[in-house]
Amino acid sequence: MIRASSRRGRSSLRAFDPQRHGVCVFCHAVHGPQPLAGAPAPANPAVRPPPGSDPCEICHAPGKIAAKATVGERGHPVGVSGGQDYGPDLPLYGIGGRRQPGGRIACATCHDPHRYEPAGGSGGTSKAATSFLRMSADGFAPLCFPCHAEKSMVVGTDHDLRVTAPAAKNRAGRNTEASGVCGSCHAVHNAPPGMALWNRGWGAGRDERSRACTGCHSPGNDQGARVPPRAEAHLVNFPGKGLLSRLFTIGRSTGVGASNIAIFDDDGNQADQGYLSCASCHDVHRWETDVTSSGPGSPLEGDLTNSFLRVRSTALDRTFCAECHGESLVERYRTYHFPEGK
Repeated sequence: MIRASSRRGRSSLRAFDPQRHGVCVFCHAVHGPQPLAGAPAPANPAVRPPPGSDPCEICHAPGKIAAKATVGERGHPVGVSGGQDYGPDLPLYGIGGRRQPGGRIACATCHDPHRYEPAGGSGGTSKAATSFLRMSADGFAPLCFPCHAEKSMVVGTDHDLRVTAPAAKNRAGRNTEASGVCGSCHAVHNAPPGMALWNRGWGAGRDERSRACTGCHSPGNDQGARVPPRAEAHLVNFPGKGLLSRLFTIGRSTGVGASNIAIFDDDGNQADQGYLSCASCHDVHRWETDVTSSGPGSPLEGDLTNSFLRVRSTALDRTFCAECHGESLVERYRTYHFPEGK
């Protein structure tokens, strides 16, 4: 409905006719600052939506005219600082909903409500390639990596499921080609409970990061993921042997400087005191540490210098293991790893 004035100066309602009034009038008032009759007001005007998001949430909210296209309770943060400016392709917004350098992330940072498919889009038809996005999120996910550049090295590695498991589907029922390399594991909107907007299955383990890993790296998986034969032997909190309740701190001093090993609490958050996890030793987005390029696009057989490790293993006294075991590592290795008499 749109509001029109009668001859007596009173307001009346009549059906909105896009052929007669044009599609713009439904959302934009041509004259005057009054709200549109066709777009219902927010449920609670006293609670201001995140900066720049309020025009979207007038319609995209439960009980509103776009209730079937809501983002859910869990999704990508809005109303938070972007950390830096990413240019006109991914604008940030101020409190008044206008573009503002140094502003905050809003719905309109990623979405252009006037264009269903991004300019120069991939030509795909999935929601990751369309959905009023400013840049496509399918394929190599150009929408995601301007902000998450430190994760972009996952492209072309074994954790890019287009390389290792192109038919595997996430919880939304989409394979990697439809969801993009990021969307195969992470949900932007309507994410299920759990850390990192995780959009795949959960496996065994004490903390959520380990359970995310074992969701694929477990026997009988359909992703072809390798299954560590004895992950529990290194005190990682899997059901099994090992000191499963042992707490660690990050204040370990080694001969190679500050430790790059991370420890986590039960919720999968990095902590000053916590437990060893799969993510303590592995960076799932980077096949080889210190490398800033993508992977080769084919499955790789790993060794102690790569395999998504946080630290490169080279000389024995600077090996990955020395991060925790310190200078005593060399003597331990010589004592226990060489046959007697050699």
